[in-house]
Amino acid sequence: MFTRKRTEKLILLCIIVLATVLRTYNIHWDQNFHLHPDERFLTMVGNAMQIPKNISTYFDTNTSPMNPENIGFTFYVYGIFPIILNKFIALVMQTDTYNLFTVQGRMLSAIFDVFTLIFVYRIGKILFSEKPRVALLGGFFYAISVLPIQLSHFFAVDTFLNTFMTGSFYFMLTMYYEKKKESYGVIALSGVLFGLALASKLSAIFLLPVLLILLFLARFQAKKLRITTIIKRVLLFGIVAYVLLRLADPYYFASSSFFSFHLNPNFLKSINELRALSTPEVWFPPSVQWIHKTPVLFSLYNLAMFGVGFGIFFCMLIGFTTIYSRKVDKYIEAQKKAKLSIFSYTMVLNMQKLPIVILALWMGVFFLYQSVQFTKTMRYFIFLYPYIALFAAVGLHRMHIYVHKKRSWGIRMIIFALILYWPIMFMSVYTRENSRIRASQWLYQHVPDGSSLLVEHWDDALPLPMGEVYNKRFIFVEFPIFGQDTEEKWRDAATRMETADYYILSSNRAYGSIMTVPERYPVTTMFYQDLFNERLQFTKVAEFTQYPRLCVPFTTFCWEIVDQGPWADEAFTVYDHQRVLIYKKI
Repeated sequence: MFTRKRTEKLILLCIIVLATVLRTYNIHWDQNFHLHPDERFLTMVGNAMQIPKNISTYFDTNTSPMNPENIGFTFYVYGIFPIILNKFIALVMQTDTYNLFTVQGRMLSAIFDVFTLIFVYRIGKILFSEKPRVALLGGFFYAISVLPIQLSHFFAVDTFLNTFMTGSFYFMLTMYYEKKKESYGVIALSGVLFGLALASKLSAIFLLPVLLILLFLARFQAKKLRITTIIKRVLLFGIVAYVLLRLADPYYFASSSFFSFHLNPNFLKSINELRALSTPEVWFPPSVQWIHKTPVLFSLYNLAMFGVGFGIFFCMLIGFTTIYSRKVDKYIEAQKKAKLSIFSYTMVLNMQKLPIVILALWMGVFFLYQSVQFTKTMRYFIFLYPYIALFAAVGLHRMHIYVHKKRSWGIRMIIFALILYWPIMFMSVYTRENSRIRASQWLYQHVPDGSSLLVEHWDDALPLPMGEVYNKRFIFVEFPIFGQDTEEKWRDAATRMETADYYILSSNRAYGSIMTVPERYPVTTMFYQDLFNERLQFTKVAEFTQYPRLCVPFTTFCWEIVDQGPWADEAFTVYDHQRVLIYKKI
């Protein structure tokens, strides 16, 4: 006989299985061609690492063969822990090769993201204990959120960071609601995960204010808690987090001594170089796309349309509205009865639900902060997604109550269609062969051996290396398209185009950025316009796309969403579902 708890566990297990399938399906999507540049970089760093001779060498920033700057990678801005973890597993499993290291890293990425889902469920159980369905709905929403699904198919640091940050918040939340006087165990666990989060990426620091606020507010939650206990807890959290950071990524620091807090000057140099490149004044190719992006609205659009889909986004807005309206109503009621100030109301009447308010405020503040930065790519918001899923669950729960009263199955079907359409459509990206691979096969099949191919720099050249299969070789001519519009650039371009038989655009990386800033690239913008309108000596002979789509069973009809354009984040499309254009000289 199924009890309520058993039923809940069974549903959670089904959600975990669903999330695992969505994150690991076609994990080998690029067939060892390494189409993600960050993956290529992390894999090269991981393959180049060597196990130190002793533990002291491991902690020595200047000599450790696990420090990227000692093995030829002087520019490194990530945390090292995800690579070290993958390296040790690769050595044990004998998978320390260029291809297997990447695939194994993707599997780890997917596994860690499933752990994030479990933390989402546990956080929901704590924050919304009076609404049992919210925790399961939150886990389900996170399971089908598109950006976490996509990032789980990549070996990068984002999913590791997200797991550790979410876990650290969960254990600190557990401490806040702990009824026992001492909560040192969960505080230590929160510190462990926060240290590992920092060792994955420094942006974990954005969570620190929330963790510290919960630590201090615990004194008001437990009225008998002494200030000395709060100090002990803060020290415990800080020491544990610091020790784990030094163990997991000692190369943030200049010295191997745990008592030296001086940061590694080479790491700081890399961070400063990255900051200098992330400004509108420089002509750094990846930065061109951000010059005219609208603050806040661009990030909001990408979150709603691509990150989670309109359905979950709408539910999240309802969830925020529900929570905010109830807090305001309760405050007004309490103020009428006892004339309480906002501070008094918060401290006396609402301590149980204060973490929800803190979490919502933190989400809003960070979203606004990041969305007004020059670089506002979607993955920088990844650690908001667990809580977006939970607030969306609150919103759906609220709508369910309303729809149940109205007894409207039509509204219910519309809501679920809006929630499910986007993850279903996006998964079609992984049910088809990658567009660059299909384009490469076409080139080998239709382009004569020895042809000259014009390809754009700062993008992956096509065809991909399949020459041994097709027994063909081509001459690649690189076009420095991101260079400033000078006469010299276009004299050189004319020479290159004269020698080329085909012109291949393997993604929208160049034209998708350059055409948004015509004041910087007036000639290049006109060049692309003429190319696309076939007013040059090149005509389009093939196009390969992999847009998310939904097909009607037993028919040829498919509905596609073109997720490219000036309002779409380039990084969302150029790695796993690019648009490839092939032009032939007339």
